[in-house]
Amino acid sequence: MSEAGGQLADSGTVTFSLTWNDNVDLDIHCALPNGNQCMFNNKDPTDWISLDVDKRETDKGSQVENIILKTTECDDGLY
Repeated sequence: MSEAGGQLADSGTVTFSLTWNDNVDLDIHCALPNGNQCMFNNKDPTDWISLDVDKRETDKGSQVENIILKTTECDDGLY
């Protein structure tokens, strides 16, 4: 995963990852407890969650998108 640009979580984060190896446009989304979403057109909806990169069908080779959640700062609730 790191070869494709992936990040690994540590004790203060949770990382949601989507990986694929094709020339297609896939998108990862995370719904927040307040109803907002972290996604390609809203990469940083808060200070504690973010999408690192939006890969597109024109990108070649292995692809990865990550949503990084800072667990020490995030709101309680369902994601």
